[in-house]
Amino acid sequence: MDMSNTYLIDELVREDMRRLPLLLRSAVADPDMQERVLLDIINYAKDTQFGKAHGFADIRSAEDFKKRVPVMDYEDYRPYVDRMADSGESDVLIPGRTPFFVVTTGTTGKAKYIPDSKRSMAVKNIVSAMRQMEMIRMMPGMANVKNAKTLIIANTSVYGKTKAGIPAGSASGMTASDERLRSAMVPPAEMLGFTDVPLDEMDYLTMLFALAEENILGLNLNNIVHFHNMQKKAGEQAEQLIRDIRNGTISADISEERKAQLMKYRKADPERAERLESIFNEDGCFTVEKVWPGFRGVCCWTSGSVGRGVRELRKTFPEKTVFLDWGYGASEGKFNIPDIAGEPDGLLAVFGYYFEFLPLDGGEPIPLSQTENGGVYELIETSYAGFYRYNIHDVVLVTIKDGIRRLRFLCKTSESLLIGDKRLYASELTDIIQAYEDTRNICIRHFECRNEGSGIKLSIESGSGDLDMGDFRIFMCDELAKKGFLLSKIAVLPDGYRDSLFGKVKANGKTINQTKIAVFPKDDR
Repeated sequence: MDMSNTYLIDELVREDMRRLPLLLRSAVADPDMQERVLLDIINYAKDTQFGKAHGFADIRSAEDFKKRVPVMDYEDYRPYVDRMADSGESDVLIPGRTPFFVVTTGTTGKAKYIPDSKRSMAVKNIVSAMRQMEMIRMMPGMANVKNAKTLIIANTSVYGKTKAGIPAGSASGMTASDERLRSAMVPPAEMLGFTDVPLDEMDYLTMLFALAEENILGLNLNNIVHFHNMQKKAGEQAEQLIRDIRNGTISADISEERKAQLMKYRKADPERAERLESIFNEDGCFTVEKVWPGFRGVCCWTSGSVGRGVRELRKTFPEKTVFLDWGYGASEGKFNIPDIAGEPDGLLAVFGYYFEFLPLDGGEPIPLSQTENGGVYELIETSYAGFYRYNIHDVVLVTIKDGIRRLRFLCKTSESLLIGDKRLYASELTDIIQAYEDTRNICIRHFECRNEGSGIKLSIESGSGDLDMGDFRIFMCDELAKKGFLLSKIAVLPDGYRDSLFGKVKANGKTINQTKIAVFPKDDR
C-alpha cells in the first residue's frame, strides 16, 4: 500500500488486520508523515466555519498552521461545540453534521462534549485494531489458537442524545464495537448499547458470558481493579451463574427485550457448569488459570497512578501472564499503540493525528521531530475530530528507541500539588513510591497527598508485604527533599479505604473501568 496516499485512513480501514503491524511501522518511520497528515486534516476542514475563519485554504505548511491557529483548550471550543450539540448545526468544526459526541467530565466537573467525525471515528477504530494485533503478536501462541476469544470490558457506547438528537457516549464503547473485532469479542457487542441496564447487572452479564466461554485467551479493559471486583462479585453469585450456564438462561434483572437480544448467544452447557462448579468448590473463587486454561495476557492501563492496580493484582493471574498497556488515549483520541510487553509507552498514531509538544518549563510548542529523548511535555493534538492545536492538558513522556519516537502518558496537568513556587506531579510521586516498593518487594495499595502548611502530608493504605514505617519515612523524606519538598506527615489509612472510594464511584452511577482515583484529592475525603 502507498503510505503517501492522502486517503491513508480509508485504506487502513479496509486493510487486512494481519498487515496492520507492518503498516504501523512504515508510518512511524516516515519522516514526512506528520506534516502530510496535518495538511490532510486542514484540507478536510477547510470549508468549515472554523476553517474559513482561520484561513485553512491558504495553509501550505506546519509553520503556516502555527501562525494562523493559536493553542486552544476546551473552553475556547465550547461555543462551537454547544452549537453543534444543541442545534445540530453543520460545518462548524468538521464537515457536515457530527454523527457522535464523546462525553467526558472535565476537571471542573462540567461535562465536555467532544465531537467526532466519520474520519476521526475511523482513526480510533484503526488504532484499536492495531492494538489488538500487537496484543496478539506479543502474547505467545495466541495467533495460532483457533477460535480464540478476548474478554473486552468497555463502557456502554451511547449514554443518550444531545438537544439536537445526536448520540453521545463513550469512546471505549464505540471502538470496541468495531466490526473487525466483533467475532473474537466476549461478551456480545450488542451489550455496548445497553444504556438502560444497571451497572451491577452489566457486570453480571459480562461474567456470565465470560465464564461460559472456555477459550478466552486475553482480557482488555482500562482499570484492572474493575475486573478484580467483578471476579469477587461473581464468587458471591456463583450459584446463580452456574445455574444460568447449566440451563442456558439469563437470570439478570433486565427487561425481556434485552434478554431476547442476548438469548441467541446462550445455550445450555451442563458440562461447562459442572467444570465451573468443581473449580469454585475447590478454590472458593473462579480462578483465571482454571476457568480459562489457555489464558495468555491482559491489556489495561499500566501507566499513571491507575496502572498501580497491576502491581497489586498481578498475583491473581497465571504466572506466565503477559501484561500489556492498552494504550494512551483520551476522549479526544487514541494516541499510541504499545508494542513492547511490559512497557507503558508505544508507537505514536502518526497517521491519524498531528502532534505538538509544549515544554513544561515554558516556551513554544515543538513538533514531534524536535522532541528529546526523555523529554516531558504537555500534549497538543490536531485531529479529524475538529479540534486544532488543542491542549488536552496531559503530561507525557517522549522516548526514542532505534530512532523511533514513542509516547507515554504520565498524568493530567491538574494532577499536581503546588507548594510555594514548586510543583509536584502525580507521576513524580508515583515513581518515588514505586522505587521504594521495587527495592523492598512490597506493594502499597493506595496513597494520596495534600498540602500541610509548607510541607506535604502523605496518606497510605498498606498492601502486600511488611511495611517498615520508619524506613519508608526516611526514604520518602530523602527523595522528596531532592525535589525541594518537605514531608511533614505520613498517615495510615484503614484497610479497605481504596475500595471504599471505588464504592462511592459506583454509588454515583459511574463505572470503575474508567475511574482514576486522584493522587491529590480536591475534597476532604
